[in-house]
Amino acid sequence: EGARHILSVLKTRRDLCWKLLSEIPGVTCGLPNSTFYLFPRATEVMKHLNLPDYETFRRTVLEATGVSFCTRLHFGRTLPGESERYIRFSYSGIDTEAIEEGIHVFRQFVETHDARSRERTA
Repeated sequence: EGARHILSVLKTRRDLCWKLLSEIPGVTCGLPNSTFYLFPRATEVMKHLNLPDYETFRRTVLEATGVSFCTRLHFGRTLPGESERYIRFSYSGIDTEAIEEGIHVFRQFVETHDARSRERTA
């Protein structure tokens, strides 16, 4: 019973996190069969925001929204020719309300900040 409950909770969180991330323009995300994280492609979002490197993107989002995520670089060096950009959202230790809030704030940031506004402030 305990393990089934934990798996059910994680599945609910996974499905919610996946649905909300998939609704963000420029984000694509596969739905894993297991794990406690998602690894969405954020290449288009990073281009849209004119934030071409992982660390600048991660820190800008964190400072502007409070939303924290890992990037592809936290899991090894990039391969020669690797051009897609990935980020990692974990949902194991966060409830559904916090998932909704965090991804909503992240989506608002993506939709309201564009490259032109970043160029004007740079």
